[in-house]
Amino acid sequence: MRASTEDLGPVSPELALVDPPLAAAVRLTPDAVVVAQTERRPTVESNVVEPWKLPKAQSGERGTTTTVRYDTRDLLLERHGLTLELRDRGAARTWCLTAARGENVEAAEDGPGIPRKLEALLRSVIHGDELVQVPVRSSDPEIRRLEKRVAQQHHSLLRYDVGTRIGSDPESLHQLRVAARRLRAFLGVARDLVDSEWAGEIKEGMRDLGRASNDARDLDILLGNLRDEIRSLDVRDQTAGAALIDRLEEDRRELQLALVAALDSGAYQRVLDQLALPAVPGSTTPAPKLDVLAARELRRLVVRVRRLGKRPAEDELHALRIKVKRVRYATELGGAPSKKQTARVIVAATRMQDILGAHQDAVVTEERLRSLAHGLDETGISFVAGRLAERERVKRDDIHDRLPASWKELRKLASKLD
Repeated sequence: MRASTEDLGPVSPELALVDPPLAAAVRLTPDAVVVAQTERRPTVESNVVEPWKLPKAQSGERGTTTTVRYDTRDLLLERHGLTLELRDRGAARTWCLTAARGENVEAAEDGPGIPRKLEALLRSVIHGDELVQVPVRSSDPEIRRLEKRVAQQHHSLLRYDVGTRIGSDPESLHQLRVAARRLRAFLGVARDLVDSEWAGEIKEGMRDLGRASNDARDLDILLGNLRDEIRSLDVRDQTAGAALIDRLEEDRRELQLALVAALDSGAYQRVLDQLALPAVPGSTTPAPKLDVLAARELRRLVVRVRRLGKRPAEDELHALRIKVKRVRYATELGGAPSKKQTARVIVAATRMQDILGAHQDAVVTEERLRSLAHGLDETGISFVAGRLAERERVKRDDIHDRLPASWKELRKLASKLD
């Protein structure tokens, strides 16, 4: 018997020969079924912007059936073992629902959206959630590992979203930005495994979030540092110090409005929708392993540091901090040849990242304080801002001197990968 998969319903793998040319060359048993190959492509317009493109069926191919999978944004159907597909057989378009034990129900398309017959069956599961086109989940263990890490960061983006909007605890914004950076690093490292367009849109969304929150985060750090520093000033300077804090807090409130607007934007919300769905695999075959990609990032860092010399400029150190973060996150994602080695690389990279981060915080704080000292009319506030700026310079120079020892440890670990 020769049939397409759409005509068969659930078929035991032992009874199906999926390659028609192969079937023609062998003697078929009475129970054998030859399954015609089909191509997959989107065939239904959705009111949700599609963040990916599925392969198109070849034009002019006779008997081609295209199938598009549907689910809710948080994959409720998949989580409950259900499958909902829309199949296009030329003139006929049919929805097919497969239950957890393989039971099938089909219904002809009768207008926009899922047929009422199937909608009634799914009412308890989806609770009226909108159905969108989703890619088929990859069975590649490397991509599944990436998906797990992406899902964790998606959870963090949602977990800290409310606190970021409230704006009373700076740590919520910090954790939101960490999740965004991790996502960019994970997708950058795994770029050979996944579809470039799918990954690119998510990375750009996280990059936009970073831009929208940079100034707010810098002020959070500045305010945290200054509150501690001002308490140590001469009592005669305390009033001017409090006035300086008030000025900065007013600036922070203005930045909060722009930050919330970025979180509310349609572009950011669409990226959150994409993060809830399976990753779209790339076309590279065979795909590289994540541990190999992680080791490559560490070797690149070693080459980059060698080129910097002994006294890199401030902007070079800031760029280096970003690269060290990438190595850390890449190692979290892919690991190194052994678990012990992985842990050591992460610890060393984190230590260097913290030192470089403290250095960058001191640079930003010093520059902002100097700008305030020169721009304010009040002599007392200007004096205090200038004194605090000098403290940041001393702190920055001290941190700079601690960098070589931190780098030596990470470089030693990199040499063990060769």
